Amino acid sequence: MGTWCLVGASIDRFLCSSPSAIYRQWSTNRMARRYVIGVFIFYALLFIQVFYCFEASVPNVPVACYGRNLPCRLFNDWVSLTVDIVLPSLFLAIFGVLTIRNVQTRMIHPTVHAVNSNNTNNNRLLMRNKERNLTRMLLIQVLIVLPLDLPFGIYRPYASLTSDVPKTEATAEYIPGGKKMSPEDVSGVIALLAGPESQWITGQTLQMSGGVHMT
Repeated sequence: MGTWCLVGASIDRFLCSSPSAIYRQWSTNRMARRYVIGVFIFYALLFIQVFYCFEASVPNVPVACYGRNLPCRLFNDWVSLTVDIVLPSLFLAIFGVLTIRNVQTRMIHPTVHAVNSNNTNNNRLLMRNKERNLTRMLLIQVLIVLPLDLPFGIYRPYASLTSDVPKTEATAEYIPGGKKMSPEDVSGVIALLAGPESQWITGQTLQMSGGVHMT
């Protein structure tokens, strides 16, 4: 839900910067509360199936709750990838671009005279700086969501599809003691801990000294 709150903030910026008075009237605390409640209801309806699809205390799995069968696991994996990563990033980019366009549309271009040419140049420079800051904020938001969540979002469907495939030593979830972690191993752990699914990590022991053991 946190990512969708960022989307709501991006939508609110678009409404505030709109040249249309009707759109600007929608930017209220009441609309924000309705949006948050709507997101909560949407997630509650979307994940109500966990009462059927998940089982607790499944043996030989590294998490406390695990999917009952492959269709349930694939459904939750693809929903997580789409709803928590792809769609929020897409909406952040769309409404960020629309906000920048609104700012450009609402720019006031005064008549240039010899007397106030310096002030005009300063105003143009200020508007360019504001536009640059908005663009930077948009890029930061999208780049935070995608690089941190996308690797683990892609890994989950892959892990479900290959759950019955025998793993080699190179792909097993065990790093022997005394072996240094490769850059791929480090990036995988970072993606796991940074993703929203890290809250479900229970029953695991990460022993960074001497290796990582999945128990």
